[in-house]
Amino acid sequence: MTGKERTKRAIVFNNPDQLPIFAVDNTDIVRLSYVDPTGWAPRNRAHYDFEDEWGCVWYTTDETMGSVKQPVIDD
Repeated sequence: MTGKERTKRAIVFNNPDQLPIFAVDNTDIVRLSYVDPTGWAPRNRAHYDFEDEWGCVWYTTDETMGSVKQPVIDD
């Protein structure tokens, strides 16, 4: 199946043999990127506790999402 056939089948949900992916080099490793059309982007968080919009308290020691320190529902 060619890339063009694969893409057409994926658009109409007609079972392509694999997902069509655009890659610059010929490799088994592909970097995918995504830009949210609404402009949403993750916030860079400092190293401290913070509360999310649901009331969970999170702790982070780096630029990752961190981990829940105090959930809204304890049990």
